[in-house]
Amino acid sequence: MTECLIYFIEPAEQDDIDRIIQSIAVPVYGASMIQRNLKVLQNICKTVIVVFRVTNDWRAHLGRPINDFVVCQGVFAFTVNSDADLSIDDLLDRTNCNLVPKWAVFQRGIGLLQREFSTKSQLSDNQISKHLGRWPSISSRRFDALASEASEEELIAIQSAVLWDSVQEGNTAKHSTAKIPWKAFDHRNGSIVEQLKFELHERAASRSLDGPISRLFRHLTPLLSRPLARIGLHPNTATIAAAIFSLIGIVLLAHGGRAHLVAGGIFWLLGGLLDEVDGELARLQAKESEFGAWLDLSFDRILDALVLVALVWPVFLVQQTSSLFLITTVSIGLVATSSYVGLLYDRWMKEVGGKTKYFRIGRDTRNLSIFVGALFNLRVEGLCFIAIISAFETIRRLVVCWRHDTKRQTSTEIVGTAQRTGLHRQQFGSER
Repeated sequence: MTECLIYFIEPAEQDDIDRIIQSIAVPVYGASMIQRNLKVLQNICKTVIVVFRVTNDWRAHLGRPINDFVVCQGVFAFTVNSDADLSIDDLLDRTNCNLVPKWAVFQRGIGLLQREFSTKSQLSDNQISKHLGRWPSISSRRFDALASEASEEELIAIQSAVLWDSVQEGNTAKHSTAKIPWKAFDHRNGSIVEQLKFELHERAASRSLDGPISRLFRHLTPLLSRPLARIGLHPNTATIAAAIFSLIGIVLLAHGGRAHLVAGGIFWLLGGLLDEVDGELARLQAKESEFGAWLDLSFDRILDALVLVALVWPVFLVQQTSSLFLITTVSIGLVATSSYVGLLYDRWMKEVGGKTKYFRIGRDTRNLSIFVGALFNLRVEGLCFIAIISAFETIRRLVVCWRHDTKRQTSTEIVGTAQRTGLHRQQFGSER
């Protein structure tokens, strides 16, 4: 028995057949809107059944797009009559697989689901559960029936996208629901393709972990990422290309001579620019992956250490002093510490602080420092500057987290004191 997720899609009143076909069959940067939504849902459950609830007239037009709708293994797609009751058992029989429905997503209208959605953090009990009852009862329910029984706040969730988790325990079933964040595509704002392009461009540019240098030059990276996304270049290929450019820069920096130094700085800067592009490619093409993030992070840490050695290597061959060796070792340690603390800092700001955009000094600043040092023949000075900003950023991040934690604890203590005071007053009043 394989667990599955059933993805119900019902057009809104303003939607027409052309918009539905565009959302299914027209790719933007390699994937259509429905394909992108499925990749989000497959993070919850690998096996997905897509059900389009439309009129019989629309079903005839959607036949060919649905037949051509092959996303990946573990996905089924069907159309059903929106005016008739839907039998879940009949739907499962059409898959010819032994599937057990655990998750259900109800979506009214056309829109793009947010990839950041997490069932562990978002799922919570909701009053809609009592309206749904046990899982088999959905076989005779429609969107309008669900909406008529829900409150005004729940109605908003049902009309957009709702995730329903059903856990069977013996003869009873427990349900919990959560609203999935999404971007609705209104017919007044243009075609599905144009709205999807605009949304993807916005997502690709919204890099919350950018440092100040990346923010200044952010308008340059789309000039590379968008054409590369159109031709289908994989993000991991861009990551490897960035590493190759950086390695060429490292080899040139390790040679003596002014020409090699400048050329090495230029190649290192180009590698850093490509390193910014791979993330945009992944977001544009819906190819974000854990392996891609790990590959990018691993290359960055290795190259950061090698470039610091290459920067001072010609000087060390001439001087061979213990002080220069010590400066290089300390610099590598400070950069590695800053990178490690940065990972914890980003996780802290997201999970504890609840922030998605915040100030940080990262690899972009170090890359520019290396380029400037190579351009003006400041090898040792550039190394010392990188060590200083790495130490400063590590201390700053620790202070920010400490202050935030102190404020959070103080707020918790104030709330607890207020609750205890209110309880004491209630007891005192009742005694009087």
